[in-house]
Amino acid sequence: MPKLPTSNQLTMKISLGQIIETGNVRQEYDTEEIKLLADSIYKYGLINPISVKAYGEDENGIKMYELIAGHRRVRAHRYLCDIGQDYSQITACIVKGDKDILQLIENIQREDLSQVDKETAIKALVASGMSQQQIAEELSKPLGWIHDQLAGTEVRENAKAAGIDTTGMSTKALSQLASIPGAKLPEAVKKAKENGGTVKAATAVLNDYRAENGISAPKNKKKPEVKEYSAEPILIDIQNVISEIQDYQHRQNLKLDSHDNSLLNNICGDLISLFEAYQHN
Repeated sequence: MPKLPTSNQLTMKISLGQIIETGNVRQEYDTEEIKLLADSIYKYGLINPISVKAYGEDENGIKMYELIAGHRRVRAHRYLCDIGQDYSQITACIVKGDKDILQLIENIQREDLSQVDKETAIKALVASGMSQQQIAEELSKPLGWIHDQLAGTEVRENAKAAGIDTTGMSTKALSQLASIPGAKLPEAVKKAKENGGTVKAATAVLNDYRAENGISAPKNKKKPEVKEYSAEPILIDIQNVISEIQDYQHRQNLKLDSHDNSLLNNICGDLISLFEAYQHN
């Protein structure tokens, strides 16, 4: 999964007190999840740095940073501080660009973001002036996925306006009903929800609507023929992979403390075991 670009950005440790939060796509945070994340950070360290933007200085001349991505990680560090651990410093990547767009893109890519919050974020990107093609490229998603998100969002909003509860229905399922006229759409959503709210249920409702109104389903484009072939197993030189990792580390001039070095060594050891097992099977 792609992340905010960091290759040409400065990564450094900053104080939690230097961080300013000015809003986030995510509306709610699960306290237990924050505690679990804090436990992971305590045991293994912070794997991915947070992303911030320079935000000027406070009245004492201290540099301040606006939080772009990593709200849960910041909360986990604050929780550790609250229980007596010294986690007042956090590793941050200083990024550049429009804060709102950077934040939206980062949040959309999170697996645990709710369907509604993800729909809201993508709609906001469109409202900011980005085209569907640009959004697809930024998120490394197919253009069709973006279209489904926007179509499903519109269906959900229309259903909500009509008093229809779409809780539990995915954006993909709702997008199947986008071609049904507005007057008949709420009832179609309701029926799909009653039948399980799945993509299959929504597709069945759409097919019923087409049959009742004499509408032919669009013809699918012919898929290109895929030739079968017998591929030879791919042998991986794990030592070369490790060498590349270490070379990248050197080129990026990463400064690791003893804990980070130990963690890197453990990761390399696990990689060697994993790939050797893979090649022997």
